[in-house]
Amino acid sequence: MFETLMKNGRYRVDYLNHSVCGKEEALALYVCGSLRADEVYSHSAKRKLYEGLDWVWRNFGRQNLVAVYLDVCLPESVLRPAYQRMKKDLEAGMFHRVAVSGSENFQESQMVRQALAELYHQKGDFELFLFAFQPDQSQTILLAD
Repeated sequence: MFETLMKNGRYRVDYLNHSVCGKEEALALYVCGSLRADEVYSHSAKRKLYEGLDWVWRNFGRQNLVAVYLDVCLPESVLRPAYQRMKKDLEAGMFHRVAVSGSENFQESQMVRQALAELYHQKGDFELFLFAFQPDQSQTILLAD
C-alpha cells in the first residue's frame, strides 16, 4: 500500500465484502491525491484514504464497502487508472453508491465532480456522496437529470 503513495501515476484497487456486491447497499470509495515535490509520499492521498474509510464506516458500516479506488496523480492528469476501473465496476453494477473524499485542491475537486457527472449521464442513476475533510461538513449529492 505505502509504495502506491510514493509516486505520481500509481494506483491501487482493493475489493472487499464480495457478498454485498451488486446489492443496493453496496458502496465504493474513490480517493485521489497528488505527490508534491517536497514529499516522500502523498500526504493528501493518505489523509483522504483514512478520512474516507472513517466516513464510510460511520455512515454506512464496513460491511457495505465493496471497493476502494486510489489514484496518486497530478491534479491536471487525465490518466487515472483507479477511476477508470471504478467506472467499469459501476457500469457492471458492482455498486450503486460512490463516496468521494473532498479536496483542498479546487481544480482536482472540479475535475472529479465533472468526471462523475459525465459518468452519471452515460450510466444512469447512482448516488454520489462528496464529503469534506471535516466529516461533519459532509454533503450528499444525488445526481439527477
